[in-house]
Amino acid sequence: MTKTPYTGPWQRIRKQILERDNHTCQINAPGCTTHATQVDHITPVSQGGQWWEPTNLRAACAKCNASRPENHQKEKWRTHKTRIVLVQGPPCSGKTTWVKENKGRRDLIIDYDAIQAALGYDGGHNGDHLHHPTMTARSALLRALREAKYDIGRAWIISANPDATTMFPHHKVVTINPGKEICYQRATEQGRPRTTFRYIDQWFADENDNQHQNTPRSRQW
Repeated sequence: MTKTPYTGPWQRIRKQILERDNHTCQINAPGCTTHATQVDHITPVSQGGQWWEPTNLRAACAKCNASRPENHQKEKWRTHKTRIVLVQGPPCSGKTTWVKENKGRRDLIIDYDAIQAALGYDGGHNGDHLHHPTMTARSALLRALREAKYDIGRAWIISANPDATTMFPHHKVVTINPGKEICYQRATEQGRPRTTFRYIDQWFADENDNQHQNTPRSRQW
């Protein structure tokens, strides 16, 4: 499980930006609610903006953040006929198996591990060289899903990131969590690399932190 820009320091930086801007929307577009609950990238990352640079971040209300021109296209999934199910849980929890048992014949599955395997990863100890092309392929699939370009009934997103609900579009969330010891056991039986055990520990630690956070999360699609 690779950390993404919306994990790790993001929650701390997000809180700092909201406090810096006094929880007041800095976009102030027509219909602005003024009360900021989200943090917006002034220059989109896709256009070269920096993820965590405070000068590229500003507090935003949900209405203004969603009304930005580049965000309109990303929001089409909300009303499209394709229903998105986010399946989250720690590594080796059985997410992929569960999805295969419940998916329909024509459903779409977006799974980092499956994409990496399709690109040549054989489950060995060194798949770092495939991380970038795997992320590029997954991002393209997710972008098309957000923009409602798939004419399908249901799509499944599989994620081992504890912040998955703030990162991915979804109409429904399913959490697969058999417990840390079961995940350890499966990782051992599958001959997973040592880093997998660290990611399992990380998932449960982050999930525990998330459950104790009182600050509302920003939904960044």
